[in-house]
Amino acid sequence: ILARLAELKLDRDTVVLFTSDHGDYFGDHQLLWKGPLHYRGIIRVPLLWHDPQAGTGAGQVGRQLCSTIDIAPTILARAGCTPYNGIQGL
Repeated sequence: ILARLAELKLDRDTVVLFTSDHGDYFGDHQLLWKGPLHYRGIIRVPLLWHDPQAGTGAGQVGRQLCSTIDIAPTILARAGCTPYNGIQGL
């Protein structure tokens, strides 16, 4: 994706975001589907953010706690938009 953006000369002002829903139990810990237990495979959801204007180097890993509720406000803030009244997240 980043290579194609570079070919199109869109790599200097395009943010790329990849994330996923939380996981399911697929036999891990002898459990299937959903459940109330917070094992690592359920709560460690991938989130990749590529922002050419962020000022951080490649391969940085954030250690701050965040949730999917924070994605929309973060995208809006990066785009210079004001979140609508009542939106949750940071």
